[in-house]
Amino acid sequence: MGFGPGRMDKGQRERPWTIHPVWRGIGCFMIILLPIMAWVGADVFMNSRLVPLPGTMYQPMALAYSDDAEISFVNNYVAQVNGFLGRFTTGQILFSIAFLFVGFGLISIIYAIMYRMGGARRYGRFDAPPIKKRGPTRR
Repeated sequence: MGFGPGRMDKGQRERPWTIHPVWRGIGCFMIILLPIMAWVGADVFMNSRLVPLPGTMYQPMALAYSDDAEISFVNNYVAQVNGFLGRFTTGQILFSIAFLFVGFGLISIIYAIMYRMGGARRYGRFDAPPIKKRGPTRR
C-alpha cells in the first residue's frame, strides 16, 4: 500500500520551546546597525589617511556626463550641497560596501561558531550512523 497524504498527516506538534521576543528583533536591528557602522568605519578610514589612496577616491560622486537635463541637474545639486549629499565620495561608497561585507561575514562566522557549540545535535534520531572509514587495503 502506498503512502498517501492522509497517512503522513499527523497534525502539527506543539514545540517544546518558544523563542523569546527579544531575539526576534536582533536580525532587524543588525540590518539597520551594520550599514551605519560600515559608513562610519569608511568615513574614519578615509579621514585617517593611513593608506595612500588616489585622489579620485576623495572626489564627490558624479554621474557620467550626458546631455540629459535630469542627470546634469543631479550632478549640479550634489556638487552644490555642503551637507550629507556632498559627502558621497567614491572611496566612501567602495569602503562602505567592503566593510559591510566584512561585517556580515564576521557575524555569520561568529553565529556559526556559537551554533556549533550550543546548537542542535549533529545527528538526529532518524539519521544513519556515520560510515566508519578504513584505510586503503593492501594486497
